[in-house]
Amino acid sequence: MKKCLKKQAVGVLGALLLVFFVGCGNNDSRTEIIVVRHGQTDWNVIKRTQGHTNVPLNAVGVKQSGVVADYLAKNYMNPNIVAIYSSTLSRAYTTAHIIAEKIGVPVYQDARLCGYRKGIFQGLTRTEIKEQYPELAHQKVYDDSGQIPGAERRVEMEKRVSEALREIAEKHHGKRVVVVSHGGPLRAMYHWIKGEKNDRTLPYKKMKNAAIGIISVVNDEWKVDEWAKDEHLNVSEPKMPDVVP
Repeated sequence: MKKCLKKQAVGVLGALLLVFFVGCGNNDSRTEIIVVRHGQTDWNVIKRTQGHTNVPLNAVGVKQSGVVADYLAKNYMNPNIVAIYSSTLSRAYTTAHIIAEKIGVPVYQDARLCGYRKGIFQGLTRTEIKEQYPELAHQKVYDDSGQIPGAERRVEMEKRVSEALREIAEKHHGKRVVVVSHGGPLRAMYHWIKGEKNDRTLPYKKMKNAAIGIISVVNDEWKVDEWAKDEHLNVSEPKMPDVVP
């Protein structure tokens, strides 16, 4: 009888240990990338195309960055965020730096996370584009027709952004990281993970400045868990057009 009970106890203990270790393995295999759109700039407000122009955050953008930093520190530190990756443009890097100071992790810059390169349209409003380039005014800054001199094609941008994400996920397998980027690349990330063409006619919930999204990777399966979360924002910002990342 005692031997029977002992065997049963050992069997139960073994089963519990198996569940424990399997559960731990599943948790460890989940990689989480919290994506953040940079804070607001003056060019966002006046609807001036930014692209690769190094436009700094305005006062609202700095405040938004502090708000998202507090939100991440309060809600996303179990497990801890281990690193932050940022575009090399100052509006994204400043946002990332403010978050990093709050939670105490390093920031790594990666030019592949920068916004669309928009050629001769860069730095102009839609009105100025119509005035200076009337023959091209019908073209969108995201058009892949190649008619906008100096503009980057969407497929080129999508390639660099997806490569950067994959490398970050591989480097921090089973960990939680933050990526601070721009409206265009964030949209590309979303459609790439969904397995969709980055077509601006497809349904998409636009990321406000300092809004966040949650991407998870488990066994090389990528998933968008949440997108365009902005309940943490208590700073008013004007409505942004889709063409300005």
